[in-house]
Amino acid sequence: MKRQHLVLILISTLLLFSMQVPVMAASDGDEPLELSINEAVNRALTYSDSLDSAELDTQIARENKAALASGWGSSIITDLNEAAEAEGVYQNLPSLKYQIKAAEKTEDMQEDIVVAETYKAYYDLLQAIEEAAVAEKACQAAESAYNIQDLYLQVGMLSRLDYQGAVLKLANSKADLTEAHNTLENTYIEFNQLVGLDLSDRPVLTDKALYTTLELKNVDSTINYIAQTSPRQWMAEEAVDLKERLTSTPGATDTTELEAEQAEIDADSLYDSTRQALYQIYYSIKGMEESYQVVQENLVLAEKAYNVAQLRFEIGMGTEADVLEAEASLADAQKAVLALTCQHNLMKIAFEKPWCANSVL
Repeated sequence: MKRQHLVLILISTLLLFSMQVPVMAASDGDEPLELSINEAVNRALTYSDSLDSAELDTQIARENKAALASGWGSSIITDLNEAAEAEGVYQNLPSLKYQIKAAEKTEDMQEDIVVAETYKAYYDLLQAIEEAAVAEKACQAAESAYNIQDLYLQVGMLSRLDYQGAVLKLANSKADLTEAHNTLENTYIEFNQLVGLDLSDRPVLTDKALYTTLELKNVDSTINYIAQTSPRQWMAEEAVDLKERLTSTPGATDTTELEAEQAEIDADSLYDSTRQALYQIYYSIKGMEESYQVVQENLVLAEKAYNVAQLRFEIGMGTEADVLEAEASLADAQKAVLALTCQHNLMKIAFEKPWCANSVL
Protein backbone atom coordinates (compact mmCIF):
# COMPACT_ATOMS: atom_id res chain seq x y z
CA MET A 1 0.00 0.00 0.00
CA LYS A 2 2.83 2.41 0.79
CA ARG A 3 4.45 1.69 -2.57
CA GLN A 4 1.15 2.28 -4.39
CA HIS A 5 0.64 5.55 -2.50
CA LEU A 6 4.15 6.67 -3.49
CA VAL A 7 3.54 5.87 -7.18
CA LEU A 8 0.28 7.84 -7.10
CA ILE A 9 2.18 10.85 -5.78
CA LEU A 10 4.69 10.48 -8.59
CA ILE A 11 1.87 10.30 -11.14
CA SER A 12 0.29 13.45 -9.78
CA THR A 13 3.62 15.24 -9.90
CA LEU A 14 4.16 14.14 -13.49
CA LEU A 15 0.68 15.27 -14.53
CA LEU A 16 0.81 18.68 -12.88
CA PHE A 17 4.40 19.82 -13.31
CA SER A 18 5.91 18.06 -16.36
CA MET A 19 6.97 20.49 -19.05
CA GLN A 20 6.85 20.02 -22.78
CA VAL A 21 10.27 20.00 -24.39
CA PRO A 22 10.16 21.72 -27.80
CA VAL A 23 11.79 19.97 -30.70
CA MET A 24 14.27 22.28 -32.39
CA ALA A 25 15.24 21.79 -36.00
CA ALA A 26 18.91 21.53 -36.71
CA SER A 27 20.44 24.39 -38.60
CA ASP A 28 23.43 24.18 -40.89
CA GLY A 29 24.02 27.92 -40.76
CA ASP A 30 22.71 28.59 -44.29
CA GLU A 31 19.93 31.09 -44.68
CA PRO A 32 16.95 29.42 -46.39
CA LEU A 33 15.50 30.98 -49.50
CA GLU A 34 12.36 33.02 -48.81
CA LEU A 35 9.67 33.07 -51.46
CA SER A 36 6.49 35.11 -51.70
CA ILE A 37 3.78 33.80 -53.97
CA ASN A 38 4.59 36.48 -56.58
CA GLU A 39 8.25 35.52 -56.54
CA ALA A 40 7.28 31.88 -56.98
CA VAL A 41 5.07 32.80 -59.95
CA ASN A 42 7.87 34.79 -61.61
CA ARG A 43 10.27 31.87 -61.21
CA ALA A 44 7.71 29.40 -62.58
CA LEU A 45 7.11 31.59 -65.65
CA THR A 46 10.87 31.75 -66.24
CA TYR A 47 11.44 27.99 -65.98
CA SER A 48 8.25 26.74 -67.69
CA ASP A 49 8.96 24.46 -70.66
CA SER A 50 5.30 24.47 -71.66
CA LEU A 51 5.27 28.27 -71.87
CA ASP A 52 8.51 28.26 -73.89
CA SER A 53 6.91 25.78 -76.28
CA ALA A 54 3.80 27.96 -76.67
CA GLU A 55 5.97 31.00 -77.39
CA LEU A 56 7.80 29.04 -80.09
CA ASP A 57 4.50 28.00 -81.67
CA THR A 58 3.53 31.66 -81.91
CA GLN A 59 6.88 32.55 -83.43
CA ILE A 60 6.61 29.72 -85.98
CA ALA A 61 3.11 30.81 -87.02
CA ARG A 62 4.33 34.37 -87.57
CA GLU A 63 7.33 33.19 -89.58
CA ASN A 64 5.12 31.01 -91.78
CA LYS A 65 2.81 33.92 -92.57
CA ALA A 66 5.73 36.26 -93.24
CA ALA A 67 7.38 33.77 -95.57
CA LEU A 68 4.18 33.13 -97.49
CA ALA A 69 3.29 36.81 -97.81
CA SER A 70 6.83 37.69 -98.85
CA GLY A 71 6.94 35.03 -101.54
CA TRP A 72 3.56 36.05 -102.92
CA GLY A 73 4.28 39.76 -102.90
CA SER A 74 7.63 39.45 -104.68
CA SER A 75 6.48 37.20 -107.50
CA ILE A 76 5.69 38.52 -111.00
CA ILE A 77 2.68 36.76 -112.54
CA THR A 78 3.48 35.80 -116.15
CA ASP A 79 1.02 33.00 -116.92
CA LEU A 80 -2.20 31.39 -115.74
CA ASN A 81 -0.42 28.79 -113.61
CA GLU A 82 1.39 31.46 -111.62
CA ALA A 83 -1.86 33.38 -111.28
CA ALA A 84 -3.59 30.30 -109.87
CA GLU A 85 -0.72 29.77 -107.45
CA ALA A 86 -0.89 33.38 -106.30
CA GLU A 87 -4.63 33.03 -105.77
CA GLY A 88 -4.02 29.96 -103.63
CA VAL A 89 -1.50 31.85 -101.51
CA TYR A 90 -3.96 34.70 -101.09
CA GLN A 91 -6.67 32.31 -99.92
CA ASN A 92 -4.29 30.76 -97.37
CA LEU A 93 -3.47 34.07 -95.73
CA PRO A 94 -6.65 34.19 -93.59
CA SER A 95 -5.88 30.70 -92.31
CA LEU A 96 -2.35 31.75 -91.38
CA LYS A 97 -3.63 34.88 -89.66
CA TYR A 98 -5.98 32.71 -87.64
CA GLN A 99 -3.13 30.37 -86.72
CA ILE A 100 -1.11 33.32 -85.44
CA LYS A 101 -3.97 34.64 -83.30
CA ALA A 102 -4.77 31.15 -82.06
CA ALA A 103 -1.12 30.61 -81.11
CA GLU A 104 -1.09 33.95 -79.27
CA LYS A 105 -4.27 33.03 -77.41
CA THR A 106 -2.81 29.63 -76.54
CA GLU A 107 0.34 31.32 -75.26
CA ASP A 108 -1.74 33.64 -73.05
CA MET A 109 -3.72 30.67 -71.73
CA GLN A 110 -0.54 28.74 -71.01
CA GLU A 111 0.80 31.68 -69.01
CA ASP A 112 -2.41 31.77 -66.99
CA ILE A 113 -2.14 28.01 -66.43
CA VAL A 114 1.44 28.29 -65.15
CA VAL A 115 0.36 31.03 -62.74
CA ALA A 116 -2.57 28.92 -61.54
CA GLU A 117 -0.35 25.84 -61.13
CA THR A 118 2.07 27.90 -59.05
CA TYR A 119 -0.69 29.11 -56.76
CA LYS A 120 -1.83 25.52 -56.28
CA ALA A 121 1.71 24.30 -55.61
CA TYR A 122 2.28 27.15 -53.12
CA TYR A 123 -0.96 26.35 -51.31
CA ASP A 124 -0.21 22.62 -51.37
CA LEU A 125 3.13 23.29 -49.70
CA LEU A 126 1.55 25.56 -47.08
CA GLN A 127 -0.91 22.78 -46.25
CA ALA A 128 1.77 20.07 -46.18
CA ILE A 129 3.82 22.13 -43.73
CA GLU A 130 0.73 22.64 -41.57
CA GLU A 131 -0.17 18.95 -41.79
CA ALA A 132 3.29 17.96 -40.55
CA ALA A 133 3.03 20.41 -37.64
CA VAL A 134 -0.42 19.08 -36.71
CA ALA A 135 0.82 15.49 -36.85
CA GLU A 136 3.74 16.44 -34.60
CA LYS A 137 1.42 17.91 -31.96
CA ALA A 138 -0.95 14.94 -32.18
CA CYS A 139 1.98 12.58 -31.67
CA GLN A 140 3.18 14.53 -28.64
CA ALA A 141 -0.31 14.41 -27.14
CA ALA A 142 -0.59 10.66 -27.79
CA GLU A 143 2.82 10.03 -26.25
CA SER A 144 1.94 12.03 -23.15
CA ALA A 145 -1.35 10.13 -22.79
CA TYR A 146 0.49 6.84 -23.23
CA ASN A 147 3.02 7.70 -20.49
CA ILE A 148 0.18 8.40 -18.08
CA GLN A 149 -1.65 5.19 -18.97
CA ASP A 150 1.58 3.25 -18.52
CA LEU A 151 1.99 4.59 -14.98
CA TYR A 152 -1.63 3.77 -14.15
CA LEU A 153 -1.08 0.24 -15.44
CA GLN A 154 1.94 -0.22 -13.17
CA VAL A 155 -0.10 0.54 -10.05
CA GLY A 156 -3.03 -1.60 -11.13
CA MET A 157 -5.38 1.30 -11.87
CA LEU A 158 -5.80 0.54 -15.58
CA SER A 159 -6.96 -2.53 -17.45
CA ARG A 160 -4.74 -4.18 -20.01
CA LEU A 161 -7.38 -3.48 -22.68
CA ASP A 162 -7.36 0.28 -22.02
CA TYR A 163 -3.57 0.23 -22.01
CA GLN A 164 -3.51 -1.46 -25.41
CA GLY A 165 -5.80 1.28 -26.69
CA ALA A 166 -3.23 3.90 -25.67
CA VAL A 167 -0.45 1.88 -27.30
CA LEU A 168 -2.42 1.63 -30.53
CA LYS A 169 -3.24 5.35 -30.54
CA LEU A 170 0.43 6.23 -30.10
CA ALA A 171 1.44 3.85 -32.89
CA ASN A 172 -1.15 5.36 -35.23
CA SER A 173 0.03 8.87 -34.36
CA LYS A 174 3.63 7.97 -35.15
CA ALA A 175 2.55 6.42 -38.46
CA ASP A 176 0.55 9.57 -39.31
CA LEU A 177 3.59 11.71 -38.47
CA THR A 178 5.83 9.65 -40.75
CA GLU A 179 3.29 9.89 -43.57
CA ALA A 180 2.94 13.66 -43.08
CA HIS A 181 6.73 14.12 -43.28
CA ASN A 182 6.92 11.97 -46.43
CA THR A 183 4.11 13.97 -48.02
CA LEU A 184 5.88 17.20 -47.10
CA GLU A 185 9.11 16.03 -48.73
CA ASN A 186 7.29 15.06 -51.93
CA THR A 187 5.44 18.38 -51.97
CA TYR A 188 8.72 20.28 -51.62
CA ILE A 189 10.14 18.34 -54.57
CA GLU A 190 7.12 19.09 -56.78
CA PHE A 191 7.18 22.76 -55.81
CA ASN A 192 10.94 23.07 -56.42
CA GLN A 193 10.62 21.50 -59.86
CA LEU A 194 7.95 24.01 -60.79
CA VAL A 195 9.86 27.11 -59.67
CA GLY A 196 13.32 26.00 -60.80
CA LEU A 197 14.96 25.21 -57.45
CA ASP A 198 17.21 22.31 -56.49
CA LEU A 199 15.19 19.35 -55.24
CA SER A 200 17.05 19.53 -51.91
CA ASP A 201 16.06 23.17 -51.29
CA ARG A 202 13.55 23.89 -48.55
CA PRO A 203 12.30 27.44 -49.26
CA VAL A 204 10.47 29.42 -46.62
CA LEU A 205 7.05 30.58 -47.81
CA THR A 206 6.47 34.16 -46.69
CA ASP A 207 2.84 34.57 -47.82
CA LYS A 208 -0.24 33.14 -46.18
CA ALA A 209 -3.47 32.06 -47.83
CA LEU A 210 -5.89 34.95 -47.37
CA TYR A 211 -9.64 34.46 -47.40
CA THR A 212 -11.96 36.85 -49.27
CA THR A 213 -15.49 36.12 -50.40
CA LEU A 214 -16.50 36.16 -54.07
CA GLU A 215 -18.74 39.17 -54.59
CA LEU A 216 -20.61 39.60 -57.90
CA LYS A 217 -23.09 42.32 -58.81
CA ASN A 218 -24.87 40.04 -61.26
CA VAL A 219 -24.08 36.33 -61.42
CA ASP A 220 -25.65 35.64 -64.83
CA SER A 221 -24.03 38.55 -66.64
CA THR A 222 -20.64 37.79 -65.10
CA ILE A 223 -20.80 34.15 -66.16
CA ASN A 224 -21.92 35.09 -69.67
CA TYR A 225 -19.05 37.57 -69.97
CA ILE A 226 -16.42 35.07 -68.81
CA ALA A 227 -17.73 32.43 -71.20
CA GLN A 228 -17.86 34.85 -74.12
CA THR A 229 -14.38 36.30 -73.58
CA SER A 230 -12.67 32.97 -72.95
CA PRO A 231 -9.68 32.48 -75.29
CA ARG A 232 -11.02 29.06 -76.19
CA GLN A 233 -14.37 30.57 -77.14
CA TRP A 234 -12.61 33.15 -79.29
CA MET A 235 -10.71 30.41 -81.14
CA ALA A 236 -13.91 28.40 -81.65
CA GLU A 237 -15.80 31.37 -83.08
CA GLU A 238 -12.90 32.46 -85.27
CA ALA A 239 -12.74 28.91 -86.59
CA VAL A 240 -16.40 29.27 -87.59
CA ASP A 241 -15.65 32.50 -89.42
CA LEU A 242 -12.69 30.91 -91.21
CA LYS A 243 -14.70 27.86 -92.28
CA GLU A 244 -17.50 30.08 -93.60
CA ARG A 245 -14.97 32.05 -95.68
CA LEU A 246 -13.70 28.83 -97.19
CA THR A 247 -17.20 27.91 -98.34
CA SER A 248 -17.13 30.87 -100.75
CA THR A 249 -13.78 29.98 -102.34
CA PRO A 250 -13.59 28.37 -105.79
CA GLY A 251 -12.45 25.01 -104.40
CA ALA A 252 -15.25 24.74 -101.81
CA THR A 253 -17.17 21.46 -101.62
CA ASP A 254 -20.11 20.07 -99.71
CA THR A 255 -17.64 18.85 -97.10
CA THR A 256 -16.44 22.41 -96.61
CA GLU A 257 -19.96 23.55 -95.82
CA LEU A 258 -20.46 20.64 -93.43
CA GLU A 259 -17.23 21.53 -91.65
CA ALA A 260 -18.48 25.11 -91.25
CA GLU A 261 -21.74 23.87 -89.74
CA GLN A 262 -19.83 21.53 -87.43
CA ALA A 263 -17.55 24.38 -86.29
CA GLU A 264 -20.59 26.49 -85.43
CA ILE A 265 -22.12 23.64 -83.43
CA ASP A 266 -18.82 23.15 -81.59
CA ALA A 267 -18.62 26.86 -80.73
CA ASP A 268 -22.17 26.91 -79.37
CA SER A 269 -21.56 23.71 -77.41
CA LEU A 270 -18.35 25.12 -75.90
CA TYR A 271 -20.16 28.27 -74.78
CA ASP A 272 -22.97 26.29 -73.15
CA SER A 273 -20.63 23.85 -71.41
CA THR A 274 -18.44 26.69 -70.13
CA ARG A 275 -21.46 28.48 -68.67
CA GLN A 276 -22.66 25.27 -67.04
CA ALA A 277 -19.24 24.65 -65.50
CA LEU A 278 -19.06 28.24 -64.25
CA TYR A 279 -22.42 27.94 -62.50
CA GLN A 280 -21.25 24.74 -60.82
CA ILE A 281 -18.02 26.37 -59.69
CA TYR A 282 -19.86 29.47 -58.48
CA TYR A 283 -22.27 27.54 -56.28
CA SER A 284 -19.42 25.39 -54.98
CA ILE A 285 -17.63 28.57 -53.95
CA LYS A 286 -20.74 29.85 -52.17
CA GLY A 287 -21.06 26.51 -50.39
CA MET A 288 -17.46 26.83 -49.21
CA GLU A 289 -18.19 30.28 -47.87
CA GLU A 290 -20.97 28.84 -45.75
CA SER A 291 -18.61 26.12 -44.52
CA TYR A 292 -15.95 28.72 -43.75
CA GLN A 293 -18.15 30.25 -41.07
CA VAL A 294 -18.43 26.83 -39.43
CA VAL A 295 -14.69 26.09 -39.40
CA GLN A 296 -14.02 29.60 -38.07
CA GLU A 297 -16.43 28.97 -35.19
CA ASN A 298 -14.71 25.64 -34.52
CA LEU A 299 -11.38 27.47 -34.45
CA VAL A 300 -12.67 29.98 -31.90
CA LEU A 301 -13.91 27.14 -29.68
CA ALA A 302 -10.58 25.32 -30.00
CA GLU A 303 -8.68 28.48 -29.04
CA LYS A 304 -10.88 28.94 -25.97
CA ALA A 305 -10.44 25.30 -24.96
CA TYR A 306 -6.68 25.61 -25.31
CA ASN A 307 -6.56 28.79 -23.22
CA VAL A 308 -8.65 27.12 -20.51
CA ALA A 309 -6.39 24.07 -20.50
CA GLN A 310 -3.31 26.28 -20.14
CA LEU A 311 -4.88 28.25 -17.30
CA ARG A 312 -5.94 25.10 -15.44
CA PHE A 313 -2.43 23.72 -15.83
CA GLU A 314 -0.84 26.93 -14.48
CA ILE A 315 -2.98 26.95 -11.34
CA GLY A 316 -2.49 23.23 -10.69
CA MET A 317 -5.97 22.06 -11.68
CA GLY A 318 -5.04 20.51 -15.03
CA THR A 319 -2.37 18.34 -16.57
CA GLU A 320 0.17 18.74 -19.29
CA ALA A 321 -1.65 15.99 -21.14
CA ASP A 322 -4.76 18.17 -21.17
CA VAL A 323 -2.74 21.06 -22.59
CA LEU A 324 -1.17 18.91 -25.28
CA GLU A 325 -4.52 17.47 -26.28
CA ALA A 326 -6.08 20.94 -26.48
CA GLU A 327 -3.10 22.17 -28.49
CA ALA A 328 -3.48 19.29 -30.94
CA SER A 329 -7.18 20.08 -31.34
CA LEU A 330 -6.36 23.74 -31.94
CA ALA A 331 -3.78 22.82 -34.60
CA ASP A 332 -6.33 20.58 -36.28
CA ALA A 333 -8.87 23.42 -36.35
CA GLN A 334 -6.27 25.78 -37.83
CA LYS A 335 -5.48 23.18 -40.48
CA ALA A 336 -9.15 22.97 -41.44
CA VAL A 337 -9.33 26.75 -41.90
CA LEU A 338 -6.18 26.76 -44.03
CA ALA A 339 -7.39 23.88 -46.21
CA LEU A 340 -10.73 25.53 -46.91
CA THR A 341 -9.09 28.90 -47.58
CA CYS A 342 -6.69 27.39 -50.12
CA GLN A 343 -9.44 25.44 -51.84
CA HIS A 344 -11.67 28.52 -51.93
CA ASN A 345 -8.92 30.63 -53.54
CA LEU A 346 -8.22 27.98 -56.17
CA MET A 347 -11.92 27.70 -56.98
CA LYS A 348 -12.02 31.46 -57.55
CA ILE A 349 -9.14 31.13 -60.01
CA ALA A 350 -11.08 28.40 -61.83
CA PHE A 351 -14.14 30.63 -61.93
CA GLU A 352 -12.36 33.72 -63.23
CA LYS A 353 -10.27 31.75 -65.75
CA PRO A 354 -12.06 28.47 -66.52
CA TRP A 355 -9.28 27.37 -68.90
CA CYS A 356 -7.19 26.93 -65.74
CA ALA A 357 -9.75 24.75 -63.96
CA ASN A 358 -8.05 21.43 -64.73
CA SER A 359 -4.81 22.77 -63.27
CA VAL A 360 -6.18 23.83 -59.89
CA LEU A 361 -9.13 21.56 -59.12
